[in-house]
Amino acid sequence: MLKHIVAWKIQEENKAENMRKIKEMLESLVGKIDVIKSMQVGFNENGGKYDVVLVTDFSDKHDHELYDNHPEHQAVRKFIRSICVERESIDYNY
Repeated sequence: MLKHIVAWKIQEENKAENMRKIKEMLESLVGKIDVIKSMQVGFNENGGKYDVVLVTDFSDKHDHELYDNHPEHQAVRKFIRSICVERESIDYNY
């Protein structure tokens, strides 16, 4: 299994609204992209650097690449990039 974790810092303008939209858009991918094994999207509650986190599970790197290149995911990515100030990610096998 591959765990894919991404954290974003969101620009201040319309921050709360954009965070909710990211969550909705990402969660809408479950069922549309069948290689997603599980997905969690949450908001930082400890005042840390990043505002939104995504934790997703895939069977393997190949399935992650299918997800990454899927047109539905690309549309979400485009929106996130338009309101994101910083991004970090990590993938690991378990």
